[in-house]
This record gives sequence, C-alpha cells and structure tokens, in this order.
Amino acid sequence: MSTIRFTIGSDLKDAALVGQSVHAVCRHMGLSDDVIYGVELCVVEGVTNAIKHAYKFGTGHEVSITLSVTSGQVEVEIVDYGLPMPEDRVNALRQGSTVLDFDENDRANLPEGGMGLQIMHLTMDQVDYLTDGVVNRLHMVKHITPQPETT
Repeated sequence: MSTIRFTIGSDLKDAALVGQSVHAVCRHMGLSDDVIYGVELCVVEGVTNAIKHAYKFGTGHEVSITLSVTSGQVEVEIVDYGLPMPEDRVNALRQGSTVLDFDENDRANLPEGGMGLQIMHLTMDQVDYLTDGVVNRLHMVKHITPQPETT
C-alpha cells in the first residue's frame, strides 16, 4: 500500500493544489484516466465543502487529506475540525439524491446545493461521513482493477 498525507489551510485556492497533488499521485501509481479524474474531482469537492461549509470560508484552519492506493482500491479520507455536516446532507451523500435531475432550461428552479455530494455518491464505490462533533471525516473508496506489474 502506498499512502500520502498532507494538510492545507482552509483557503479555497489550495483546493486546486490538492487536486493537482491527487492527480499526480494517482498518475504515478499507474491508475487509469477515468479513475484519476473521478478521484481528483471527488477530493477537490470534499475539500471545497470542508472550507465552504465546515469552516464558513474562514482561513487558518486545517484540512487534512490521506490518500492510500492498493492493488484493488483508492481510499481517501478528508478531515476537518469545523461544523459537522447536517444530517440531511450526510443522508444525501450516503444514499444519493435527485439533485442532478433538473431541467437546465428552467433557471428559476435550478438546484443551489448538494451537487457535489451526489457526484461523490455516483463516482466513488463507497462514501461515508462520520463526526464526533469535533472531528469530521469524509471517507471515500474507489475500487480499481489491479494493473499488471511492469519490470
């Protein structure tokens, strides 16, 4: 298993840096483009949500990311110490929602939130969120087909 952990400050400009880092690690591990882009998107969305919602855009707080790759899966954990995710959002993450089922021509009724949670739900094979009221953990797993060893 290969694992990398890093911590950023709660500044949205650093979410792009997280995406680039995840992309590079996944590429280095020889993962397919589909897996790389899906994992990158979900990690950036999770980090962005922590900054926007848990920390209310406040800077100077920690967001930690752990990325582990084995021959059969990519596992990600994003940790923050901000406000916990509301229960209805946790349910949407775990069970999915209909937020992406909208008429793009009906601008007055476009959804205003929850799209990122649905993207995580649809893209990853397992998603979960746990909080003890102090530490918030977003856990995501993507199953992958093991790549043949090259010599």
